[in-house]
Amino acid sequence: MQTTNPDEIAATLSALGEDAIARGPAKNALTYIEQLFSRRGALGIEMSARALRAAMPEDRVEALCTAYVAALLKSPRARSK
Repeated sequence: MQTTNPDEIAATLSALGEDAIARGPAKNALTYIEQLFSRRGALGIEMSARALRAAMPEDRVEALCTAYVAALLKSPRARSK
């Protein structure tokens, strides 16, 4: 999340949504990202914090995840399909 731009990810998911085969998985990916990383205490944030505990504090992981997902979901391309 620190090395990718949420607008670029939204654009990629949107482009994948144009493909008949990739449409479902791309839509599901955005749903799963939102469920796992968009709010404090979410399972994905907890798992990430455990995995990164030697590198950064849990509150920083939480802040990065929630801010990134908020930016991703606000992108005009995130929900275009």
